[in-house]
Amino acid sequence: MDYGLHYTGYLIILEKHNDINWISNIKDLKSTNGYVFTLGGTTVSWKYSKQTYIARFIMISEFIDLDKVREKAKWIQNFLENITC
Repeated sequence: MDYGLHYTGYLIILEKHNDINWISNIKDLKSTNGYVFTLGGTTVSWKYSKQTYIARFIMISEFIDLDKVREKAKWIQNFLENITC
């Protein structure tokens, strides 16, 4: 009851920022990626991880990363719709 996210009078906008680092470690040839979702300027979800596959081109890594972030964005959107109804 003492903890929570508090929003006051501002327009609440869900924003997403993500980045990918293609083959950051030459030993395992895997890319790293991360994302942050903010709601009204407050971080509500974030992740930084090594990808579980080896992509031969950075564009493939970018597309796969965007798909994973899209899934998370859809989950957050559904969650927000359920708690505001």
